[in-house]
Amino acid sequence: MEGSPYINKEEQGLKLIKAGVEKLQASKQPKKEPRELKQIHHTAWWLVDLVDTDKQVYNILKKSLELTANPKRPFRKINDLARYFVFLYLSGARRNELFIKDPTITRYTKEGLTFWKIGRINEKHFEGRNHDRREWQVSVYRAWNIYERALFDYVMEGRAALTIDFVGPLILHSIPQDKLKFDKLSDAEKTVEIDMRSANITKAMAKVFRTRITDGHTVIEDGGITPHMLRHTRCYDLLMNKGLRDGQVARMIGWRDVKMVQHYAYVARAMREEEMERMYFNMPERKTSPEIFKPSTPSVSDASHV
Repeated sequence: MEGSPYINKEEQGLKLIKAGVEKLQASKQPKKEPRELKQIHHTAWWLVDLVDTDKQVYNILKKSLELTANPKRPFRKINDLARYFVFLYLSGARRNELFIKDPTITRYTKEGLTFWKIGRINEKHFEGRNHDRREWQVSVYRAWNIYERALFDYVMEGRAALTIDFVGPLILHSIPQDKLKFDKLSDAEKTVEIDMRSANITKAMAKVFRTRITDGHTVIEDGGITPHMLRHTRCYDLLMNKGLRDGQVARMIGWRDVKMVQHYAYVARAMREEEMERMYFNMPERKTSPEIFKPSTPSVSDASHV
């Protein structure tokens, strides 16, 4: 019968099964990420204004420190995240390279010039099986302007030589129990643990350090800065703003192949434009130009036929 409780239970069961199937199918569909979160995971973003990047990074740092003077931040000291932010820019390191082994920085003077020597791990991949691809890289920098000098001084904290532990405050949040457990892990296990936890640091950075960014098509007025974005920006700065050769930049950034310098579209485009300009500057300039077309003023009779 139509009004039978048995039939009602059967229909109810069919509805539950149908709802379960629809929920399962919906779970398999790719979830749409918010615009901001999608930008965090993608690396093809850069600063809208690539002129005076040292000054921009300095101003971003200064503004962020003023706005985030809050003890309830995800890190006990915002300076830990800020130093990581600045060190990523100055060294051009990848996100995890500063966690694999503590980086070093030394200030010294030679013939009246001040230099900073940065030592860090260079590694393309972070899987445990790729330990043979890790190498200790040393690069020498100098401050080209007062803003870059201020960034180096911020990292150094008034010292001449420094070894910086980013793992403790950022990965382990300075918790002694986590530190003891982490030290007992093998190198491969440490790599996996760092890779998992550093994703949260990327999100934290994007929330704290913000400016105008673009992917070449869309401009985000208040976009978050990610670690790899700083690597791209430093590459562009050394190459285009400071005039270093592509081979020098490749060694300082940590690329074995010089072609990687031109891997990023906006860097390659800027290099092509500079090459064209250099070509025209090297051409002999003519003092007089031949008159191919002589300008003439149309007469009243010509105008009447228009």
